[in-house]
Amino acid sequence: MPNSNRSAAAKILSLNNIEVVYDHVSLAIKGVSIEVPEGGMVALLGANGAGKSTTLKSISRHDMHRNKERVYGYFPRLHERRGVASGYLSGGEQQMLAIGRALMTQPKLLMLDEPSLGLAPFLVAEIFQIISHINREEGLSVLLVEQNAVAALEIVSHGYLIESGRIVMHDTAEALKRNPDIQEFYLGGAKAKSFHDIKHYSRRKRWLT
Repeated sequence: MPNSNRSAAAKILSLNNIEVVYDHVSLAIKGVSIEVPEGGMVALLGANGAGKSTTLKSISRHDMHRNKERVYGYFPRLHERRGVASGYLSGGEQQMLAIGRALMTQPKLLMLDEPSLGLAPFLVAEIFQIISHINREEGLSVLLVEQNAVAALEIVSHGYLIESGRIVMHDTAEALKRNPDIQEFYLGGAKAKSFHDIKHYSRRKRWLT
């Protein structure tokens, strides 16, 4: 009989208090801890410059295996455009190509850095739907580094919020969507504030008090 407790606790990625230092001086990542369960989907959220991509780069690995038919099955458009140089692909096609190249390594963990960047909303929806499909069909764990919290929280199970290089919040996607601070600053749930208002409000955020 399978050990359900062991299965539930299995992690494909476990970061414990990692730090990234630039030029032996600047501490870009400050004690970040993240867990991604096997077959799960977790988001690392945050604004530009918060440390999302630096975190991802610090744990990325680049291996090459061959699996074109599998990739073309998820991205028929890439098969149609297979003779076109990558520089001539559209923004959405280039994102599909990036995900397809990652899948060709037959990974157990797929790490995606801002897949929605620069894309029209309908393309964001399409790509995120494919990512969700890959997660379900392959049982592939996903770490989604994303500024578009609205789209990310629709497909992941849990999320982390990073600010100034620190994890300041971790909860289920549903709980994060209900959190008033997340709604105001990341989900567009309130009227836009001036920079002066945001600076003053940031000192009153629940996770900074």
